[in-house]
Amino acid sequence: SQLADQTAHTVTQDVNGWKQYLSTSSRLYKYSFDEQLLIFAQRPDATACADMELWNNTMHRWVKAGSKGIAVIRKTGGRPRLEYVFDMADTRPVRGARTPWLWEMRGDYHDRVLSALEVRYGRTQEGDFGDRLMALAASAVQEVYRDRLSELAYDTRGSFLEELDELNLEVRFRNLLTASVQYTLLTRCGLNPADYLEDSDLSGITEFSTPAVLHHLGSAASEIAKEMLVRTASIIREEERAQAKRNQEKKEKPLAKTEPIRYTGGKERF
Repeated sequence: SQLADQTAHTVTQDVNGWKQYLSTSSRLYKYSFDEQLLIFAQRPDATACADMELWNNTMHRWVKAGSKGIAVIRKTGGRPRLEYVFDMADTRPVRGARTPWLWEMRGDYHDRVLSALEVRYGRTQEGDFGDRLMALAASAVQEVYRDRLSELAYDTRGSFLEELDELNLEVRFRNLLTASVQYTLLTRCGLNPADYLEDSDLSGITEFSTPAVLHHLGSAASEIAKEMLVRTASIIREEERAQAKRNQEKKEKPLAKTEPIRYTGGKERF
């Protein structure tokens, strides 16, 4: 808990600290904000994390001797407890090993991904892929931020947000939440956020100066980005499967039997 509070303080000191956190969270988007924050504190370069049981029994990758687990706090029945996850870099493959599917955005996926996201979040205007991702993120935030704002208003005591009136609190929260989701999407999709966002778009992070108010911001950003990135991953998975099928059909006589592409299941946490 102390580490979580210390890290919350660190990432709200300046824009760079918040951007570093967002870069880590973009790779670990299936985790909750509290878990992402603790993983960032201990392994900011983590790419794919799971507990030892999943690595050993499902992925057939043994955790290397001497590897240090990444502690996260989870609650069951209202009681918090420590659990440990390990990054893929801390594992080694054994017989029958599987490698986590870590998708990459390619140019030929852009149209399909945008079409799928627009079905959920609304049409976007003309622009490049990054511009349209920015607009989709803004639409996603617009749908939910007011519900989150009412929760935030109860916890501003002791933070730099405390003296703001209702209107200014809304503007600060909405703008920073939007920029944070945009930064996360752009980063995970392989784009340079600096081409689309200024540091001033994220400068409001310094006002979220207590763990309580940061939790409201971080949880909202994490959940919105997760929904959008899960949809994106689903489309890319379909595209890769379709491409593999087309490639197979082009081969008149396969030279050798190949193993089918293995995709990680929906319950895995990568």
